Amino acid sequence: MMDWNAKLREYRMNGSKTVFLPEGTTIVALGARSGDKSGWEDYARTLEAGIAFRTSGDFCGAPVQPGATDLGRLDTEWRASLERADYVVWSWWTPIAWRIPGEGWVIPAAGTFGQDVETRSTVRHINKIRTAVRSFAEYRETPAV
Repeated sequence: MMDWNAKLREYRMNGSKTVFLPEGTTIVALGARSGDKSGWEDYARTLEAGIAFRTSGDFCGAPVQPGATDLGRLDTEWRASLERADYVVWSWWTPIAWRIPGEGWVIPAAGTFGQDVETRSTVRHINKIRTAVRSFAEYRETPAV
């Protein structure tokens, strides 16, 4: 559990995404930064534990204060769900998966992310996260009604 009352520090997660986390937060390097190619199992362990991760590209994840994450290019229909998240995974500045305390994971279905979100690299990121999360939990693909 993150101590959001502690002193927060800005962390550059990768080339484009910065997040504010309590000072001293562990950030795991996955993908090319890990020295070898990370598989979905590495992402599963990291996500299940709620540990921040970064890669050499525009793919990262971190605990967040609920209500403190912007939509990026994600469709506005996801706003209410994302605002309750305590952990978010981003691809190219846009949330592609998030965890809601007491409810579980949300990974939008293909075609529901929004305009110009599903690039080839983002689809690879989404598939990796789907496989990782599916190994330890179920997830929602549609906005909560």
